[in-house]
Amino acid sequence: MQFIIDEGVTKSSATYKAVLRWLAGREAFYIFVSKEHRGISDTDIIEKLLPLSKNLVTKDRILHNRAIAMGFNSLILDEYGTLTNQKISYVSGTRALPLSLEKDLQVSAMPNPYRENCPFTNILVNTLSQKNIERMRLKRKRICSYFNDESNIKSVEITIVSEAHSGAEIGGYTIQINAKNALKPLKNASVGYCLDETTAHILSPVMFALTHLYSLYLKHVPITIYLSSPDALERCQKIKMSDQEEGSIERVIKLMFNHIPKIEFKPCLKGFFYDHLQNKLNQIKYEWTNDLVILDFQLIAELILKN
Repeated sequence: MQFIIDEGVTKSSATYKAVLRWLAGREAFYIFVSKEHRGISDTDIIEKLLPLSKNLVTKDRILHNRAIAMGFNSLILDEYGTLTNQKISYVSGTRALPLSLEKDLQVSAMPNPYRENCPFTNILVNTLSQKNIERMRLKRKRICSYFNDESNIKSVEITIVSEAHSGAEIGGYTIQINAKNALKPLKNASVGYCLDETTAHILSPVMFALTHLYSLYLKHVPITIYLSSPDALERCQKIKMSDQEEGSIERVIKLMFNHIPKIEFKPCLKGFFYDHLQNKLNQIKYEWTNDLVILDFQLIAELILKN
């Protein structure tokens, strides 16, 4: 028996352990998509991998239903944490999309405006590295699976912790997505850390966080940004109210604010996210980590303004 193990399912995950218990010692062979077919689309999983393996293990409820609709066996944990190979009845979108259409939608299963085609969003996404674009794609997939429908998203909260360090500006952010229904908030929907050594601009972490917000197609819901830096908070409030900005980074952030229907700023001096981000920044300042992205925000801003 051969299983395709979808991205998001690891050997330490509850889903994988439940499959092992279900097999009860029966021999099986596993193909982990994250290792052997990283970045493969859902349609390619269904059209190219499953015809050979027949069995899928996933955390993606939409992919699970699509695989079942195509006649394959798919295993997933239901809302009660029980392993099942039955269709999840409260998830729509089971019919497989043509590959060309799925690429256009960037693997999003939510209706508009989640699958937006905003030129400004496209410009911001194109400033990301290929590695970061792939990370955003996986995060969008996780958000789609969790909320199922765009109408279930109530609002987004971004916590940004930043400070000057050794002539540079270092910062980190985390995004929490709140639901309208009984779903719990999706905490840490996206987390990132950046370093601006070129201009050490106090708003570089804000630009970094908002670029990722746009890349997740979340700008259409109410956004609240919590800032640890009082100066950054004041600058954001002024930029939002101002008609003209002089610097490139300020002008780009003004454009970002203008494309968000509802946005507000609040101070952040304590709380779970603040403590987590501050602890991580303290670690990053003295110990290199792959979580930290070093960017020339001035150059990126100038490239954005040229488009």
